[in-house]
Amino acid sequence: MPAHRALLSSDSVRIAVPPSAAGAPGMDILPYLLLPLAGPEEFDLEDQELLPAVLQFLPPAKTREPDPVLRLTHVETLLLLCTTR
Repeated sequence: MPAHRALLSSDSVRIAVPPSAAGAPGMDILPYLLLPLAGPEEFDLEDQELLPAVLQFLPPAKTREPDPVLRLTHVETLLLLCTTR
């Protein structure tokens, strides 16, 4: 969906969401959705390079969001962004 593309694209990319023909910068929300779900785990270097830059080298003191309702909301948001009609 074009709206999903606008939410996930970086702000350096201009996206037009129909019915509008005007382009606007993307919102790049993926790091903000993933950061509360991230914990102090270490990944292989190859896997770590696939993550958004914000999530690549988190401090060892980084903790996952303690509220299970907020974590579930972030996971549900990711699921909705992965679905298409």
